[in-house]
Amino acid sequence: MIKQISEDEEKKEHKLSVFWLVFTILSIVQAVVLFYVCRRLPEKVPVHFNFAMKIDRYGSPWELAVLGITTPLLFIIRRFIHFCSAEGHEINPADFL
Repeated sequence: MIKQISEDEEKKEHKLSVFWLVFTILSIVQAVVLFYVCRRLPEKVPVHFNFAMKIDRYGSPWELAVLGITTPLLFIIRRFIHFCSAEGHEINPADFL
């Protein structure tokens, strides 16, 4: 069954696609910059603070880099799921477990 969409819906979909593309590119740039900065950080950096803003854990700067990779990966996975569902493929979350 072919679903007809209006011109307004098509424009909205295009704006959303551009929005997600921009944020995906920005998150990739952030990850690249974070990797560059991590190379210059000391061996131990504060990675967690308590409510009193006191450092309660130190770790490797590469822990921050792992967090930096997470955002672009989530954006890319989101786009992949959106693309698959738009093509009519049924996505069952249980298949990924």
